[in-house]
Amino acid sequence: MRNIFYLFVPRFSVQFFILSFFLVGTLLISGCTGLSKITKENPLYTGSEIKWDKKEGKIPEQERIELEAQEVITPEANAKFLWMRPQLSFYNTFYTEKEKGFKHWVMTKVGKPPILMTDVNEERVRLLILNRLLANGHFEANTETEIKQKGKTAKITYTATVYQPYRLDSINFPKEINPLGEVLNNATKETLLKKGDPYNFALLEQERNRINDFTKEKGYFYFSDKFIIYKVDSTIGERKLNVYMQVKKQMPDIAKKPYRIRNIYLFPNYKMGMDTVQNLNNLRRIGRLAGDSSFYYMSEDYIFRPEILARSIFLNPDTLYSAEKHEQTLKRLMGLGALKLADIRYKPIDSLKDDAYLDAYIQLVPSKRKSLRAELNLVSKSNNFAGPGLNISYRNKNTFGGAELLVVRLDGRFETQISGRNSNQTIEQPNQQNGLYSYEVGAGVEIYVPRFITPIKIPTLAQKYVPKTVYQGDIRLLSRVNYFKLLSGTAQFGYDWQETATKKHRFNPISINYVRLMDTTSLFNEAIGDNPLLKRSFQNQFIFGGNYSFTYQSAAKIDENAKKNKNHIFFNGNLDFGGNLIHSIQSIFESKKATGSEPYTIFSEPYAQYARADIDFRYYLNFNEETHHKIATRFIAGVGIPYGNADVLPYTKQFFAGGANSIRAFQARSIGPGAYISKDSTSGLYYDQTGDMRLELNVEYRFPIFSIFKGAIFADAGNVWLVKDDPNREGGVFKKENILNDIAVGVGAGLRVDVTFFVLRFDLAFPLSKPWLPENERWVARQTKIRNRDWRKENLVLNIAIGYPF
Repeated sequence: MRNIFYLFVPRFSVQFFILSFFLVGTLLISGCTGLSKITKENPLYTGSEIKWDKKEGKIPEQERIELEAQEVITPEANAKFLWMRPQLSFYNTFYTEKEKGFKHWVMTKVGKPPILMTDVNEERVRLLILNRLLANGHFEANTETEIKQKGKTAKITYTATVYQPYRLDSINFPKEINPLGEVLNNATKETLLKKGDPYNFALLEQERNRINDFTKEKGYFYFSDKFIIYKVDSTIGERKLNVYMQVKKQMPDIAKKPYRIRNIYLFPNYKMGMDTVQNLNNLRRIGRLAGDSSFYYMSEDYIFRPEILARSIFLNPDTLYSAEKHEQTLKRLMGLGALKLADIRYKPIDSLKDDAYLDAYIQLVPSKRKSLRAELNLVSKSNNFAGPGLNISYRNKNTFGGAELLVVRLDGRFETQISGRNSNQTIEQPNQQNGLYSYEVGAGVEIYVPRFITPIKIPTLAQKYVPKTVYQGDIRLLSRVNYFKLLSGTAQFGYDWQETATKKHRFNPISINYVRLMDTTSLFNEAIGDNPLLKRSFQNQFIFGGNYSFTYQSAAKIDENAKKNKNHIFFNGNLDFGGNLIHSIQSIFESKKATGSEPYTIFSEPYAQYARADIDFRYYLNFNEETHHKIATRFIAGVGIPYGNADVLPYTKQFFAGGANSIRAFQARSIGPGAYISKDSTSGLYYDQTGDMRLELNVEYRFPIFSIFKGAIFADAGNVWLVKDDPNREGGVFKKENILNDIAVGVGAGLRVDVTFFVLRFDLAFPLSKPWLPENERWVARQTKIRNRDWRKENLVLNIAIGYPF
């Protein structure tokens, strides 16, 4: 891959390339303006703009109102890149009347038809803009339209003339003399409407919905927001309004009284068309706990253990109907993962008493219980290895009758390293990484139980989401051909739970790993033989510990106000401890104190003892959701400290930098620690350079090119360090006064092929700073020589990967 890339960069000047590219490009895309088939009589629509004529200065919430007005402009003009309209040109070039074939595929999938002025209803758009202004209290506003044609293209300008908005003066709520009136009166205590605020139709709607939700929590099952109306008096002058909220006089009697839940019927194997109201045979009482009998259970189809379903039901007999508990019940039932559909129907009960009752019928449609899946994929890893993989998985969604999910996995993959030369390797040195490949096979089993299994009772952490107890185990064999084989096994027990839509937790109090290095070659032994600490990081060992992970994603918010926020945050933090409990026990009974060179053992193998923490913080700044221009940033920090029974972190717990998802101007694991450089890395040997600490910052500007093609410009900076001095790795320990000199920096550009479900990424990068060089020579930006073939061969790194880097 690397050699092929350089063959395409012969010894010609950059000026020659630019001239050739321009001439050939002009010949190829002379029709890329897309105007060849457009007439002046029906010009191409190139877009619209809104000009604001603010007669009385800045208006309240101006940015929001301008955005609302901009959103009603339709249709969207043909996309333009520089002077070209590639999608329109593809459409014109490959236009065909046929409904299949290659030309039809290109025309419909890559191309886009022309948007002409006859496709635009400018009067409708003008009225919609005016409507948005009126909805925000600008009752004196006016809008005008102007079409500007230039040759075969035309643009529309909408001019909006606005004055200061009308404001709320008095807000008057319903005064009903009945139980409903009392509920409505209580609801208005937290009103969203405030005296002096600008009139806002959307806010009036929110207030109506809020009151409706409030009544639903008080049992008013048949009440609806449609029964609430507004009357607005704008005649009082000075741009002031009196608002009157009223209840419709034609509201039916059933909407005026609260309803209580009488009986709850649970149908665990509902079939479409079944009459659950009439089919009430084979019922038995069940409950959430022993001795409870809150629900009726249809027992002829024993698919799930009744108490498992009962724990997910938040409705209770003889309590007021609650829309919130209704939604909680459905969300929890679907969260079990074993149902295709969950629904609740209510039937009013005729009663001579004043109290009104509902019977609830919970209808559950189970998912298909068992499935077998085989998947052939292309794997791209952060260490620049890529290759085909095969995954086979068996899933049982109701293994023991309690909606337990069993997953059995078998997988295998073959990988080869596809990136170019290490940046710390000169062109004269042999690259023994050429042809480097590996294979990996593994098997695993996972069991997810939809509840917490604990030795003591703990309070419910979140009712909206299903907590899970997780059992995991797997065994893997990794073979780096010509270097070593690594056998590893993992067993974990822990808990997953979701606190809110944005916050997730995972806690594994028990985590056991075993790593065994096998079949090492002389090449590998030579690389690690001179460094005792490095050698011990590869030794066979057990890891007994626990870990905790917290994830926050603001993009997962489900409320409408959050969705309008175009910027998003992602945070993941992890804590990992190993060896503390077993070391404490052994310390009591062993007379000799353990050290890293003479550690305690278990089953004749040493075990690791350490503490490790890391964070991953990302911020996505979206300039325009529709055009997908955004800046993505990421900050990574982590540190691991060995102690007690170990003086070095296990190899699998160490940090590394570089690679397709890290600092892309350097190959994976080729940077650091600190300013250290290995003689093996400069000679081209495969060598992992890892550390106990990591700092990294990435910034990437992402933009669309056309159709499925996206572009990016990025900068990456970071390194790994040691926390303890190692005489065999000089310059590797972290010192705050050296941090700027130790940072590796790279920049580059990327092309992404984004087909929604799959992203193929090509990132080309080169270094600006090489921390292993002498102190005054590390910043190599001035040495950049794009026209020099040897420089390109030594410094350019092409990363090919699947998915975005972050």
